[in-house]
Amino acid sequence: MRNYYQEVVKKVGTDKVAHFAVSAFLCLAIGRFLPFWASAVITLALGIGKEVYDAKTGGKVDKKDILADALGVLVAVALLLI
Repeated sequence: MRNYYQEVVKKVGTDKVAHFAVSAFLCLAIGRFLPFWASAVITLALGIGKEVYDAKTGGKVDKKDILADALGVLVAVALLLI
């Protein structure tokens, strides 16, 4: 099983896996105190805000980072609704 996860990380990159994991964790954590939809909106706003910050400090907006954030939120919302 370990090789499978290593292959996924190798394919998508450590940064995208981190975006996914952090977004899922944040959404789950916030979702313990607020409705699931509010935790999803807040988490997505934080992810987009991070990309805007990157753009303003010499980096670029990476749409794949935002996609990884959104997928993390989607998984977290699914878990919150179970």
